[in-house]
Amino acid sequence: MLILCPDCLTNLINGMKMTLEYTVEVTEKCNYIFSVNAQTMEIIEFKGVHCWVDDYQVSFTMNPGTGGGGGFAPTDNVTGPFGGGSGQNDDGDKGNQYIDADPCAMARNMNNNAQGFKDRVNTMHGEVSPHNTDFASTENGWVRTSDGRIYTPAEKRQSRLKYNWSTMEGSLTEWYHTHPMGAMLPNISDLRALAQQYRNGRITDVENFSYGVISSFGCASLVITSEDAFQKFAEKTKTEEGVKEIKDNYIDVEQYYSGGNNYSLLKAYVIFLQKISSGLTFLFRTYDYIEKKWEDWNVKEAQKDILLDNPCK
Repeated sequence: MLILCPDCLTNLINGMKMTLEYTVEVTEKCNYIFSVNAQTMEIIEFKGVHCWVDDYQVSFTMNPGTGGGGGFAPTDNVTGPFGGGSGQNDDGDKGNQYIDADPCAMARNMNNNAQGFKDRVNTMHGEVSPHNTDFASTENGWVRTSDGRIYTPAEKRQSRLKYNWSTMEGSLTEWYHTHPMGAMLPNISDLRALAQQYRNGRITDVENFSYGVISSFGCASLVITSEDAFQKFAEKTKTEEGVKEIKDNYIDVEQYYSGGNNYSLLKAYVIFLQKISSGLTFLFRTYDYIEKKWEDWNVKEAQKDILLDNPCK
């Protein structure tokens, strides 16, 4: 088995009609957040956990095949390894015929519980803090495809989900996972995993697709509102230079995990998505764990350092 960058042998593998099977070993670090009595230092309330990928290592083996995708998921919530793809070339070239998602329409559908989506989110939210304070909790999630089928993980770990991707038919329309004690936003590794699945040809119904994370703070969703820009972004995630650019911009988001409020964090994340020309629009559904109630999904946009809450009104 070799330990190399995932794209080093791309041309060789394509020429030999081989497929790659990737394994990802992830090292995580977490900050546990509590409110504490300043005099007695007694813990009053558990607020949540911010976890991030400290390091990851991708290993792969080459297997005979007939083309189609291999895939990798360098992510702190790995939903892989990604099994064989559709046989589409890795560039995901579909010409210029893009039908992008309408974020306002997506938000309305989510709030109206289209195809039972809100019910799935609510059920899955019951497995994260503050409902569940077991630090050893595993992640959970689901994938829904364009034929209406729901797929659950074949294997669940604290920081990894594994699906039988080869059994799925149709385009992905929903791809969600929990952070039981974790961060509220999809991070760089999540974005790279999303980009890889797109390049593997598994996300073709862009107009109806959303990806997200469910945490104690609510449900964060991403929709592709410029497939042209997202396709370029997906290609960027294949190169060390492109990943470095993304990481450099993400520093502005990370600073608000250690200090600041949710408004500042969400604003920084929206601005980050704009700066890297991701082609993604961010939607968020807040959960108030004091009042124990949900708000609606709102589209989040930023203009001149101001976060616009629900610009669809």
